[in-house]
Amino acid sequence: VLGMQAVRRQVVAAAAAAAGISPSAMRAQLQRSQAGGFSFSLKFVNPAMPTDTMLREAVAIAAGLHARVADLPGIKRVDALGPAVRFHVDEHVIIDKAVSDTINTKSAFGYDDKPLAGTRVLIEFSSPNIAKPFHAGHLRSTIIGAYLARLHSAMGAAVTRINYLGDWGKQYGLLGEGFDRFGSPHELAARPIRHLYDVYVNINKAAEADAAIHELARARFSRLEHGDTEATALWARFRDVSITEYQRLYARLGVQFDIYDSESAHAPHCAAALTALEGYNLLTTESNGAVLADLTARGLGKAVLRKADGASTYLLRDLAAAVQRKLSTNFDQMIYVVGAEQDQHFKQLFAALDATGRTWANSCKHVSFGSVRGMSTRRGEVVFLEDILDEATARMRDLMLTNPAKAAEIADLDGTAAQLGLSAVLVQDYRGRRTKDYAFDWARMTQAEGDTGPLLQYAHARLCGIRRVTAVEPATTLDPKLLSEPAALQLGVLLSQYADAIEQSHGALDAAPFTQYLLRLAHAANVAHGALRVKNADAAAAAQRALLFEAAQRALAAGLRLLGLQPLERV
Repeated sequence: VLGMQAVRRQVVAAAAAAAGISPSAMRAQLQRSQAGGFSFSLKFVNPAMPTDTMLREAVAIAAGLHARVADLPGIKRVDALGPAVRFHVDEHVIIDKAVSDTINTKSAFGYDDKPLAGTRVLIEFSSPNIAKPFHAGHLRSTIIGAYLARLHSAMGAAVTRINYLGDWGKQYGLLGEGFDRFGSPHELAARPIRHLYDVYVNINKAAEADAAIHELARARFSRLEHGDTEATALWARFRDVSITEYQRLYARLGVQFDIYDSESAHAPHCAAALTALEGYNLLTTESNGAVLADLTARGLGKAVLRKADGASTYLLRDLAAAVQRKLSTNFDQMIYVVGAEQDQHFKQLFAALDATGRTWANSCKHVSFGSVRGMSTRRGEVVFLEDILDEATARMRDLMLTNPAKAAEIADLDGTAAQLGLSAVLVQDYRGRRTKDYAFDWARMTQAEGDTGPLLQYAHARLCGIRRVTAVEPATTLDPKLLSEPAALQLGVLLSQYADAIEQSHGALDAAPFTQYLLRLAHAANVAHGALRVKNADAAAAAQRALLFEAAQRALAAGLRLLGLQPLERV
């Protein structure tokens, strides 16, 4: 029996031949319905075609395709609907294959195909600046980047996760001056990120009243750039304690990195990057000594690479870093997960790489995202990641304690509350397209109903409870005749779309298509749970329903893991 993807691939090939376009072009504009069918419109194939001609062509193509795909299991019929050609699926055939595939999958993420096998993908994400707050932008970069890393891994790519720390520039001279005046070794050891932030705020306030502090900071950073032992030792201490603290916080998010890279690591390679640009006559020097990359021919203006005082810029260090990464890994793709406010920066970065003969620049991709509005906790405006996670955990724990009897059944109440809180935070972010801004809403995101993370966890736990409560063993093979109820068909068809949702997510480099699919699956599972009795039902029907529910539970569990969440069996 062919799965939905295999059926669709054959249909796409036949439809493309009938419509006179390439299979890739047909695949790109094929429209999927939530009922499992799919269609394409001649308006997209040939927009210039007169409407009456489109209608005649659609009828002719539909008739021809019906004969060509009639032998494909899973396709019931092919119709012309206006200028569109629509394929109707046989739900029973599709469900049989979907349940079998879901039960037998060997992947923790529920996806056994490996279309990216043999490729090396670098993903740079999170990338906070030492001594500055881990703000909402860093949170979005962290969770979106971590999702994309899991997604590419699930599809077979060899993924390297890079955290590119902001640890270079005059601000670190300023931080050193601040630590001399306001720092505490004890506080640095106890709470490094918060203490360095406090120091940074205090020294900036002091500098507002005393401009000489800025000159001292520049001089200190200059010593750092030239390898001064004392300046370097203090900077290294800030960096080391910050990384240790970040690792603790990332662990709460379930995020790991393969490499902690940093701007400072690439400062020594900046001279070579300038030389390469100079060789292509792309440098201009200002009267004050600043050096700029001239990208006006590409419509990107001029970009500062080296400041008048000789300090390298973020762009120059990024150029050096990209070249070094290509040399050391020979990646097939490098993805930067950074907010939309840096769009111009990455356009200039990729243009500068391409202009210096690095044809691999087209394998670099900026995955941007919108901003978060209204992020705050009961204590006020959120500055640190830990505040967000603590607040989410506390809210979910309070919600669980409104039902003391049920809460008493949970062995690890605090751990469950933490996972529910994380589910709330992640799914609120993932459910909307990453390029859109969204409002951070504690009340909505922590609900157990609606399109939320807690809903996914509650749906999964409810499915886990079926075998525990009923003691019914699932059937070993599916009998579609015993699953003819609308709720069963809807759930089964949705199971068949799991791999499609993953591929759509990869195509968009966005968690939204997969998250929205997973929410639809959870809602369908809840409807089926209420409509299809297992306990005290006819034995054959009960075993078939138990098998369908087990497949749904496994798909939800795999999906939750792909989102970076631990599937909960009791909530």
